Amino acid sequence: MAAETPTARYRHGSDTGHTSTDFVLLTAPAGAIRLHKCLTAPRAPAAGALEGLACPSTGLQPLG
Repeated sequence: MAAETPTARYRHGSDTGHTSTDFVLLTAPAGAIRLHKCLTAPRAPAAGALEGLACPSTGLQPLG
């Protein structure tokens, strides 16, 4: 008997640009979708993206 592959509970996508980062979070199997946008700075877009991931409105919870 083959072992079952665990099903992902969440799927996350993001698009980082020069002025903002867009986030989408899909909660499976319910199919609920959350959208979030945060500002980014052209000189440090990664910092804005990480800040957006830490925002409670994304629905993501920190590990630990």
